Amino acid sequence: MLNISFLLPTRGRPEKLKKLLFSLKETCSCVNNYEVVLVFDSDDKEHIEKFNNLKKEFNYQTIIMDRVGYDNLQIYYNKACEISRGNWLWLWNDDASEMLCKNWDIIIEEYNDQFLILNPWNTRSEDSQYLQTNTMFPIFPKKYVEILGHLSPWNHVDTYTDRVISGLIPIKNEFRIIHSHDKEKDKTSKEVFYHRVPFPQKQLEIDRFKINSYLSGLGK
Repeated sequence: MLNISFLLPTRGRPEKLKKLLFSLKETCSCVNNYEVVLVFDSDDKEHIEKFNNLKKEFNYQTIIMDRVGYDNLQIYYNKACEISRGNWLWLWNDDASEMLCKNWDIIIEEYNDQFLILNPWNTRSEDSQYLQTNTMFPIFPKKYVEILGHLSPWNHVDTYTDRVISGLIPIKNEFRIIHSHDKEKDKTSKEVFYHRVPFPQKQLEIDRFKINSYLSGLGK
């Protein structure tokens, strides 16, 4: 059974995607432990075609959908969650360029019976202090999404996650899992604008209530 699903919306970065996919394959202990759920924009035809030329190399699922853009990034991730098959869902993107550690899949398996958020380490030094207490590429138990009915209602998925879980679900900083995050500066990144969408405070309160109710039922 697949244990890990990478959730990966991607646009216009075929070489980055290729590098990322090969790095996962080359560093895992077993390719049958994971899948990559790719979400493409239907108008991104060149990117889709280049992926089709190498897709037999990997465990993957694909979604091709009408473009909704960065302001609705959560839609891509929520769609990926719907078809994911892993026990763990790993938020990823296509400027996280490669995995830098061996046997990351075995490390994640150590947590299979726990309800927590895993916080892997990335190599951008400017993020080091932030990552001590906050997630950037969180790894979720599938149960988290089942409880909420979505991964996030807001395009800043990692930030929304931090606010949902604060004081409720522990974050485990897993320094043995290391990947790079380059923040690629290209045509795709120029179309990204931050903090234009209002924060969904009411939905946050609902989601925290759902998580708290679940944990109360476990006797926590």
